[in-house]
Amino acid sequence: MAETHKDYEHRVPITEAERIAVAAAKLATNDALNELMALFGVSRGNVESVERFKRDLMFVRDLREGSEKAKSRFYLTIVAMFAGAFAYGTIAWLRTVFVKN
Repeated sequence: MAETHKDYEHRVPITEAERIAVAAAKLATNDALNELMALFGVSRGNVESVERFKRDLMFVRDLREGSEKAKSRFYLTIVAMFAGAFAYGTIAWLRTVFVKN
């Protein structure tokens, strides 16, 4: 009896060659992922190592989001300063115009 392929509709029977190909692909993917994570100093089999890496990524995300907020606040401050200076200059100019008349 042939096992059905997991294509949600079970239309295609799976062959031994396909099983071998899927197993080889999974092994290659796991090996590549292990090597990639090892470059970051993470051992996928070590829960503490993975959790530490996740915390590091969350810290970097928080840092990025914080710097984006700081940048927008900086720009808002600059705009507010220019608007305030413009308003002050306009009021000073109006005072000089009305005092002369």
